[in-house]
Amino acid sequence: MGIKTNTTILTSIFLLASPMTASAFELTIPEAEIDAFLQEDGSVQVEESFTYDFEGQFNGVVRALNYPDYASIENLEAFEEGEPLEIETEDEFVHRIHRQGEDESFTVDLQYTIEDGVELYDDLGEFYWAFFDSSNETDYESMQIRVHPPAPSAEMEAIGYDEAEGAEQFLDDYVLFDMGHVESGENGDVRAAFDAELFAGVTRTTEGSAAEEIQEEEEEREEAAAAAAERRDFLSTAAPIAVPVLALLFLSVIYADRKKYSHLKQSAYTNELTPGAPELQLSMASTMYYVSPFVTPEMLTASLLDLVRQGHVSQEGKESFRLESREKLMEHEKILVSMLFDEMGKENVFRLTDMSEYLKNKKNYETFEANKAEWQEAVTAEKKEADLKINKLGFKIGLAAASLFPLVLGIDYLANGMVVPFILLLALFLFVSGYAAVYQPRTEKGWKLMRDWRDYKNEVARYDTNDWQTLPPEEQKIAFIYGLGLNLKSVKKMSGDMTKEFKSAPAASGGYNSDIPLFMTGGLLASTQFQSSSAEAASSFSASSSGGAGGGGGVGGGGGGSGGF
Repeated sequence: MGIKTNTTILTSIFLLASPMTASAFELTIPEAEIDAFLQEDGSVQVEESFTYDFEGQFNGVVRALNYPDYASIENLEAFEEGEPLEIETEDEFVHRIHRQGEDESFTVDLQYTIEDGVELYDDLGEFYWAFFDSSNETDYESMQIRVHPPAPSAEMEAIGYDEAEGAEQFLDDYVLFDMGHVESGENGDVRAAFDAELFAGVTRTTEGSAAEEIQEEEEEREEAAAAAAERRDFLSTAAPIAVPVLALLFLSVIYADRKKYSHLKQSAYTNELTPGAPELQLSMASTMYYVSPFVTPEMLTASLLDLVRQGHVSQEGKESFRLESREKLMEHEKILVSMLFDEMGKENVFRLTDMSEYLKNKKNYETFEANKAEWQEAVTAEKKEADLKINKLGFKIGLAAASLFPLVLGIDYLANGMVVPFILLLALFLFVSGYAAVYQPRTEKGWKLMRDWRDYKNEVARYDTNDWQTLPPEEQKIAFIYGLGLNLKSVKKMSGDMTKEFKSAPAASGGYNSDIPLFMTGGLLASTQFQSSSAEAASSFSASSSGGAGGGGGVGGGGGGSGGF
């Protein structure tokens, strides 16, 4: 008994578009009353009375009247206080009722005929219809639908669906569906049946008993309601026990697993810390990424400077770098060299201005971002090969899978109207699943590396000018690369002050040589250029997108909605 799909789509699109064409007004419908008078021949005379309350200028109201293949709507008329109003019909189902005004409240009366609206069963004649559906864009503050038989009926059966569920009332000579407030986007089919003898002229027939069908549906609803109430009682009783027990169970599992590896950290921390740079067990890039796992312009700059430290790259002034050798480069170093010297630079020379020029092109920017991701993957691969963390994939998958249980249980609580247990179980799910996602216990080697280089980070952050000058040249470079890569503000400031002093100080006067000023100045300039170029490109090429929405249809036949234009 479903309506045509294209009817729903057209109605939805039109009602979505209508408010956009007259966005200057706001519309509410405080009262909506519908009387459906069933006729002996199966047609239905419908009288609607909708009160519209506009704020702002408007041109009229919209009423969408959908109908299924077996029926049709004829003789549509609109009135205000008895005076006819012009109706403009679009796409057969959408009707614009012209009535201009501003800041007004008024009532429009509609009259129309539904042909073949009644279906005759062996015992009753049934009217099963949707006067609105999910394509409706406007709330009804008060919706009442009255279904009248052709004459008094000895037997009456009725049932409502969705918003009309439980709204049926049997009065002396008709059935009332008093729905109260109906939100937009909701369905609300009504179904009413009366003595078959009252519909002598109905041609649309079906075998079976309408009364039995309706009564069976009502019994199913009652059984479902009783089962739901029983389940709510059970869940309410279980909540004070189930939530704490689940939380304790998960915490116990997590604690027991962490305890298995706690001795590794204790063992790694037994050795005393010594001042100065720890021994490099990974490349400088992977060491920085292990301590601070974020790819930043400063980290890329520091990785370039580390190539200078190793002799693969030389500096030609403050703003230019030359590739000297591609021999014995690690995978992530090859990616960085290719990105800077092949794609941005020319003839094995990379100038800082090359980056800003290169990133002006959107395709180049996308390539740059892809290269950064590839570089990050290569750095991560080096870390994985270094045996710094324990493989806990099976435990993590099991824990994540188990965390779904409190989520499913929480959804069950929410579906039964119990918000507090849902929030607690949702929090438990988020904690456990988040823990499973990030949990990766370190090996003893991993703990020692992390402790040593974090301590060195704090040491470098405390360096003053005298501390820097007492360092050997190689350690000055390591300290500067490390501090710059982790974006230590104190290092940036100190190195900027020192480059000024280095210009006037003789090389023999301190523990540094003449290439340190150039090294630091180039690093600071490169860091600034990397930051500004990538930020400017990201801002230039950022984009956003938006989407739309659809609607629905009535099950029993009909459908539609209300709006303004």
